[in-house]
Amino acid sequence: MSDYGQVTSGCSPEKNQNNRSSSNFKIDAPKGTTQFQWTVSNADTSPSDISFVVWIDKNLGRDSQAYGGQAISNGFVGEALENGSKYYIGNPSGCSSKGDTFLVTVSAPQ
Repeated sequence: MSDYGQVTSGCSPEKNQNNRSSSNFKIDAPKGTTQFQWTVSNADTSPSDISFVVWIDKNLGRDSQAYGGQAISNGFVGEALENGSKYYIGNPSGCSSKGDTFLVTVSAPQ
């Protein structure tokens, strides 16, 4: 399994943010990649309990949501997103406490 991107997210929005719970992260998948698998790990809570929305950071205007704003959970397989450093995790739920973090990995489907 090859990782295309990875980021650590908090279990609640960052200070002064409504949705964002991680920094921006880069996705770098080989040309021709058609699907991604999203995996949650390194959490105090069971990874299967955690869900989040993948956001696209816009330089100008309002940020948008990947996958139509669908909540992503551990093992989700979806259409590949274009490569870039404009993605972040937001709207996390299912974490055990505000101070906890979890790791999100984007890879080829297993």
